[in-house]
Amino acid sequence: LRKAGYHTIIVGKDDLCQSMAGVKPDGHRHAHALGVDDWYRMQDKYVTYRKNRPWDQFGSSMWQKGCGLTDSGELTLYGCNYWCYGRFGLGKCCSKIAHEGFDCPAFDQVGANQEDYIDNFVTFQAEMLLDRVPPGK
Repeated sequence: LRKAGYHTIIVGKDDLCQSMAGVKPDGHRHAHALGVDDWYRMQDKYVTYRKNRPWDQFGSSMWQKGCGLTDSGELTLYGCNYWCYGRFGLGKCCSKIAHEGFDCPAFDQVGANQEDYIDNFVTFQAEMLLDRVPPGK
């Protein structure tokens, strides 16, 4: 696409780099090799909280924001959502469904800060990336 003159963007959940390394906190992992010009990449919301520290762009962004609710006692939104979702849905807001998956009916820990809810946040990132597309692309 780049050779044809397109400006290629990836935004949101990215399964192109499935591994223990993820997409990296700045999202750069394999971006150039994939032909991507600009990005905001993240893992699945349960995988985002797989580690005790951010390892994708969404987690890194949440690390810098305050928690919207006080249930967890954590200060950062990453810490609050890690408490809520846990590793692969094993957090305090989720229940295991047999051996097949998880049900996390509780809202994440953004509280009144709905702009930080995962879908809203990623939508905003997409709008920012679209605004950065060079003229003529």
